[in-house]
Amino acid sequence: MMEKYEQWMIRYGRIYEDSDEQHRRFQIFKHNVALVEAFNAVENKSFNININQFADLTQEEFKKYYLGARLPSQSSLNNVQTLNDENIIDLPPSINQEPRPMCNLLKMEINAASCWAFAVAAAIESAYKIKYGRLIALSEQQLLDCVSPGSLKYDYCGYGYPLHAYSYIMANGGLTTEYNYPYQEKKQYCANWRAYQIAVGIQNYYTLPSYSEASIMQALMRQPVVVIIDAYNSGFMFYNEGVFDGKLPDG
Repeated sequence: MMEKYEQWMIRYGRIYEDSDEQHRRFQIFKHNVALVEAFNAVENKSFNININQFADLTQEEFKKYYLGARLPSQSSLNNVQTLNDENIIDLPPSINQEPRPMCNLLKMEINAASCWAFAVAAAIESAYKIKYGRLIALSEQQLLDCVSPGSLKYDYCGYGYPLHAYSYIMANGGLTTEYNYPYQEKKQYCANWRAYQIAVGIQNYYTLPSYSEASIMQALMRQPVVVIIDAYNSGFMFYNEGVFDGKLPDG
């Protein structure tokens, strides 16, 4: 197991402060390897998991560093339009998006808990591509810094709400480009002089009923959608391939 761990460290560039920390991480790594192997040994699963860059983290650490989206309060939804039964359209049996990619390459947030910002920026990038025929890279850092500026002393990571991000974008007039306001892997003070150099704006945004796949399908026929999911489990933490069905590994 130690040899496997050392190979994993080389692959993902892990260097620890001292031997005690390395030993502690090795114990976590062993636990996660055992969890992955036990789950993948079970037959008739719709998905499998694998050791990845998160293998030396506990689930609590994974949650702290990578799961930054927060659900909005009910009061914040009062003035937001909801896609409801009045907006229903007939759905085709299937849609093949493969011949016409509508999004940029996948990006990595590192450990800034900024998934919500990446999701909102990607949704607007795809909507722009659908309407104008070209992809543009928008600034996740602008959302991370400017949506809820707060105090950097107590809010180093960028926990946030997609709904607040859309509200900010409307108020600011839009988003600037990633080139103009590049990603820094942590929350910083809002650089308004960059943020005001607008590249793309939006006219409106809607919420969807929670836990409604039908509503998501209806919305996707119109434009890209940001969805918040509960990823606080080892199934998502080590997901490899297949259709995730909610049946999680133990541990």
